[in-house]
Amino acid sequence: MKNRFVPTVASLLLLCACTGNNAGLNDANGQRMQTLDNDTLMEETGRDFGYGFSRYTENEVGRANHTVGALTVDRGMLADVITRLVLSLKQIEEAAALVTDKYALVVYEHRAEQMTEEEVAEQVKRAASASLPRFYEVYVANDRARIRDIERFASLPSGNGYQHLLQDTIETFKQYPQGDQ
Repeated sequence: MKNRFVPTVASLLLLCACTGNNAGLNDANGQRMQTLDNDTLMEETGRDFGYGFSRYTENEVGRANHTVGALTVDRGMLADVITRLVLSLKQIEEAAALVTDKYALVVYEHRAEQMTEEEVAEQVKRAASASLPRFYEVYVANDRARIRDIERFASLPSGNGYQHLLQDTIETFKQYPQGDQ
């Protein structure tokens, strides 16, 4: 317990110190200075800084906006990121991913390496989980034929109308090694 207490307190103190006065972001008249977003910086400098930054005032967003703080997820982008992460594993030849509101289904084909199917499944599952919010359930399958199963959802609208098809697909995925995670 003591091993975690000191670093935790030190981190909190550091965070509190860094959240101090933002006077440096205002001009002499107290007006907010113009800040550039990453896309503008990339266009002007030709460099990608690699960080995401966003800043708003209460007036810009407005208190009437009920979606303030709501998490919005680009599922297509997440599926792309997961597929690329899985393909970055040296034993994977092909990968496909489907991301729904609470599930990620990943299909992969792996090379015959010195790893067991269970070990490969665990690596694939960890790679997918690394780019998702924690509440997502990840299922994997090492069968190229399952790509068609998840691809059919790409053209369907999200919602409860196809939930039974999704659950059937998940049950099929559960028959494959899922790793220890």
